Amino acid sequence: MEVTIRHALPKDIAAIVRVANCAFLEEARLPWLFGVGLVEHLRNFPDWQFVAEVDGRIVGFLVGKPGEDRAFISWIAVHPAHWRKGIGGKLLKAIEEKANKAGLRIVELGTPFARKFYEKYGYKCVNIQKKLVLNLSQRNVDKPQKISLKNLSLDDLPRLLKFFGEEKEYLDTASKFFSSLADDPHLSLLGERRNEIVGVAIATTARLTPELVVISKIFAKDFDYMLSMLNGLEYVCSCYGKRWLGVSLPIPHVDEEKLLSLGWEDAKMPNFWTLYWMRKEW
Repeated sequence: MEVTIRHALPKDIAAIVRVANCAFLEEARLPWLFGVGLVEHLRNFPDWQFVAEVDGRIVGFLVGKPGEDRAFISWIAVHPAHWRKGIGGKLLKAIEEKANKAGLRIVELGTPFARKFYEKYGYKCVNIQKKLVLNLSQRNVDKPQKISLKNLSLDDLPRLLKFFGEEKEYLDTASKFFSSLADDPHLSLLGERRNEIVGVAIATTARLTPELVVISKIFAKDFDYMLSMLNGLEYVCSCYGKRWLGVSLPIPHVDEEKLLSLGWEDAKMPNFWTLYWMRKEW
C-alpha cells in the first residue's frame, strides 16, 4: 500500500469532512462544527494542512497552524478502514518537518482519546485538564439535608458579593449566572443554612447532549457544604430527568479521589472529556 502525503487543497474539503465523520468520537465529527474550523485553517494557513491518499483517495488528514514559537495540531484523523497502517504517523511527520523548516522546535495538541497514539510517536503528556461525570440514571438521589436550596436570583447578588468577600470570584459567578438565565435558570442554586449563604452552584445543559448538565461554577465554605452543593445539583438534575452531571477539576475542598469514591468517573463523552495536552520537541 502506497501512501501519499500532500498539502490539502480547497477541493479536498468534502473528502476531509467525510473522513472526520467516520473517524472522530468527539464533537469534531459534526460537519457544522468541524467544517468552519477546517475552512478557516485552509484560508489562513494553507501550507499547514495535509492529507493522506491511498490510490488517489483521501483516507486521512491533519489540520494545523503555526504559533510564535511552536506549531499546533488542531485535528488529525484517519479513516477507520485504514487504522494501524502508520498513516497517522506519516501525517505527524509532515507537520513536524514543516515546523522544523519554519524554525519551530515544538509541536503541541490536545486530545481526549488518543494519548497512547501520540506517545507512540514521541509525544509526551505535559498537562491534564481533568473532567468527571456522574451517571444519575438508576441512582438514588435524595435532597441534601444539611442545607436548604433555592434558585439564585438577581436579588441575591449583593449577598453573594459579601459571601465571596472579593470581586474576582463574585464577578465570575455573576457572569455565569446571567449566561444561564436564558435556558437554565433552574440550574443556578444558592445553598443556605440558618439564612446564611454557604454555597453557590451554576450549571448549564450541554448544547449537543441535552441529557448532560455541566457545572460552570461551584463554590462552598468547606468540604461538607461542597458535597451538599454537589448533591443539590444531582437532586435538581434528577428532578428534570437529566442523565449526566459533569464537572471540571479542580473544585474547592474536594479532590478527585473523593469524587471517584462517590461514583464519579473520568469523562469520555462526545462533547465533554478529559483533555490530554501533548507535546513533542527537538
